[in-house]
Amino acid sequence: MAFVTAPPQDVQLRELTTLLWDYRSKLDRVEFLLEAQLLFSGAQRTGRLDVIASLLDETATGMAELDLYREVLLSDLGPEPVSLRTLADAVSDPWSTILHDHHAAFSAILGRIELLVDQCRLTMDATLGSLNRVIEFTGQSTVDGYDASGDRVRSRRPAVLFAERA
Repeated sequence: MAFVTAPPQDVQLRELTTLLWDYRSKLDRVEFLLEAQLLFSGAQRTGRLDVIASLLDETATGMAELDLYREVLLSDLGPEPVSLRTLADAVSDPWSTILHDHHAAFSAILGRIELLVDQCRLTMDATLGSLNRVIEFTGQSTVDGYDASGDRVRSRRPAVLFAERA
């Protein structure tokens, strides 16, 4: 890899590894929250799902901030983004080993998160499918709910949760 300016210095690499540890911590939190979402959904304790969604949103915001910091940190290496693997291949030990270890850890946790997201999607689809079947069974074309003030309201649209299922 040819760096536009100069190869990263130890100070940059130290900051980068600190950032990578923070990022891994955020990904661990995402994994935990997705597991919690599945457990609460499976136990029919859906009252906590909004809390989990809020925590996931906070974590995503934190990850976006880390992404911005990473871009600033690595901007000295050139105008093009540098992948972690490419950077790990370009630097000498001990940094090469450390960055390769981070790359392997990211690959593993992202694989686990993808599986959890798929499981969450299946759980949500099953729940929504059951709800639609119950609505069809009762013969209702609307659903009762509550507005922001707590008053009971009846939906004006048919009880189809997704347009593609209409």
